[in-house]
Amino acid sequence: MRRSRGLVDDTLVRLYDWRGTGQFVELSGPRQGDHGAQLLEGVGGLWEAQRSLVKIETARLPGSIPVTVRIEELLIDLPTIVQGSDSLEWQWWNRRIHRMLSFTHDSPLVVQTLPWGPRWISVRRRAAHEEEIVEDPTFGLSQIWTWQLVAHDPDWRSPDLTAEWDNSSGTGRGNLRIAYRGDRPSFPKWTGLGPDWNLQEPVSGLWNPLPRMAAGEEWKVDSHPLASQLMSSLDRNKWRQLQRGFTASVDEEGEYVLGVECSGPASAKVQLRLEQRYEHPWG
Repeated sequence: MRRSRGLVDDTLVRLYDWRGTGQFVELSGPRQGDHGAQLLEGVGGLWEAQRSLVKIETARLPGSIPVTVRIEELLIDLPTIVQGSDSLEWQWWNRRIHRMLSFTHDSPLVVQTLPWGPRWISVRRRAAHEEEIVEDPTFGLSQIWTWQLVAHDPDWRSPDLTAEWDNSSGTGRGNLRIAYRGDRPSFPKWTGLGPDWNLQEPVSGLWNPLPRMAAGEEWKVDSHPLASQLMSSLDRNKWRQLQRGFTASVDEEGEYVLGVECSGPASAKVQLRLEQRYEHPWG
């Protein structure tokens, strides 16, 4: 059953500068008038954004049968009114808002509402259709834009959740308990420090042994089928030594327990990170 779409009055929508300056335009919220722009038709366009299939790729992982992966993108239409008390102010806001977006770099689009908290998605400018400038007795000079934004990673995100496990020395075995609150597939990521590791996939329960690690060698595992699934601080080609690729994702809300095993004379530690991914910006 789909969760409710109901919103409270203090829904916040902010578009941040792609340069990472921290500057933003508040398109919905208590400061929307201060930034010279606001959503013309509310936040419905964010909920109803169109998810499109770009292509299907086949991942060929070490020791695994080929896995097909859907590559999708999200298209977002944002009708927005830009306003200013006179032509100079209108031009200033026009220039600033245009600079927030890029055709080639991602800008964070953030939606925050209770009780779900902030979620964000990375967007790029696809097009902007502008109507004529009009004289409005309330706003002064105003113009309506319909921004077309594209998200090449089509999922909304909230802060990642992590779990950690330490082993003082010798052979050890433990469990990493982690929650998932999303409704889109999320592929676990591990970060660890030597020696020899065996990692368990969620749901399927399969164990994936990593190649032998040197003392002090830092490694990262990204279980997305299209990722370079094993990255090492000492050997960038170490992923080729995997005996079996990681293929299992977490698809449903709940709590998951993933096992880890390690052996070696030195202490070792591992962190599991699970991206929280959603189809919609709230609910």
